[in-house]
Amino acid sequence: MSTTKADYLRNLDASSYLREMFNDNPELCFFAKDRDFSFTMCHRTLLAKLGIARESEIIGLTDHEIFERTMADKYWMEDSAAPAQIPAGGIIALGSYLGS
Repeated sequence: MSTTKADYLRNLDASSYLREMFNDNPELCFFAKDRDFSFTMCHRTLLAKLGIARESEIIGLTDHEIFERTMADKYWMEDSAAPAQIPAGGIIALGSYLGS
């Protein structure tokens, strides 16, 4: 596990209020990614849809490591439209994979 991932997992409690707010909505597949398009947060509805048991299993992965190529390419195009000047550690995408 990289230092960045380990640090993030240690600090999950700091964002627990946000996670719980979205976890209570089963209609939404909430996630967040960093400037490298790696998942930094993913709530339980999306995890369940992906067949992933724990959030820690998706942290640090990209869409290309999770989805089939066509969908991963689509998501990458959407993410890459985010502003280029995201600070290190900044979140570039908060979104939903509804309807996918």
